Amino acid sequence: MKTKKNRSRSHLVIVGVLSAVVTSLVLAQSGDEVTEKIAISSEPPLRTGALGGYSEIVEKVSPSVVSVSTARVERGYVRNPRNGSVELREFTSPLGLGSGVIVTSDGIVVTNNHVIEGASSVQVHLTNRKEPLIAKVLGVDAATDLAVLKVDASDLPAATFADCDNAKPGDIVLAIGSPFGLKQSVTSGIISALGRSNLGIVARGEGYEDFIQTDAAINPGNSGGALIDNLGRVIGINTAILSRTGGSVGIGLAIPTDIVVDVIEQIVETGEIRRGFVGIGMTDVSAEIVKEFGLKKDFGVLVTQVVKGSPAFEAGMQPGDIVTGIGGAEVMDSSKLRLEIGRKRPGEELHLIIDRYGEELALDLTTTERDDVWGQNQRPLRVRR
Repeated sequence: MKTKKNRSRSHLVIVGVLSAVVTSLVLAQSGDEVTEKIAISSEPPLRTGALGGYSEIVEKVSPSVVSVSTARVERGYVRNPRNGSVELREFTSPLGLGSGVIVTSDGIVVTNNHVIEGASSVQVHLTNRKEPLIAKVLGVDAATDLAVLKVDASDLPAATFADCDNAKPGDIVLAIGSPFGLKQSVTSGIISALGRSNLGIVARGEGYEDFIQTDAAINPGNSGGALIDNLGRVIGINTAILSRTGGSVGIGLAIPTDIVVDVIEQIVETGEIRRGFVGIGMTDVSAEIVKEFGLKKDFGVLVTQVVKGSPAFEAGMQPGDIVTGIGGAEVMDSSKLRLEIGRKRPGEELHLIIDRYGEELALDLTTTERDDVWGQNQRPLRVRR
């Protein structure tokens, strides 16, 4: 038999449940009314035309951009806690994370040299595979900060490379990579400038620089990733930023595809990079040089010295000559001349236009390797003009 106290408790429980149900119904009705007042559209955003965005481009290119992780295997002595003996063991220490671009469907990948420098093991992480692929380093080129890897795979989504000669400041570009380990991150911007050099970024200032500058955000981890145009073609490999804080401030730098493709071809073919050498010292033509030498053109490169026995010496080049053209193109500064000479392989011909005391001359020479000349310990002829 239920007591009066038990009946009171049952009554309270029933009242509580009814109260909760009524409250839920009231809230649901109130929520429905609010929802009806909110304008909600199920239409997708514009993906064509001037305001179309970049989602289709990103979907097309993203599978070609990979993450590259590196580690270093080190050896050290440790004491065994069980018996107190000292043993030599190996330790794997993670080095960092960068990005890379799939070049061919059979597993050629390009990244930055500084991404894999000092690594004992390199792994490539694809978007459609859970497990990373072990990468073999086919070769590196510290002078351009590029490295070429090979993974054992087939039917990979290879990127399409664009002719960077068609690029212009103001063109829209996207940067894709793994900044701070955040894979498949995309930023947008424009090409801010072309042909950036003399920055001293690559190989402690001794490298070959001809960067594409962009304001698309590039951060640590983007190195080795793709800079693409609005057709989804790679026009550069993201390499560096200019920043006082270490973060992106809108000045990113990418290696243009003409340099990238040349390095890839040489490394895949021979496993190394061989660059042409002509045997001259050079400096930019300044306003003072134009005035002192009475030059007709205010650009070019002053030849400050010529190495005896070098291709330049054999072709008749003299200290004091002003190089104004190479291969049919004007030479604006020494970095451009140095880059064009370095892109020639030993044994290839080079066509130069020079100004010698106001007279324009054409010189044809055949490049050689640097060691072939400097190994002879030849003293250079220096400028006297």
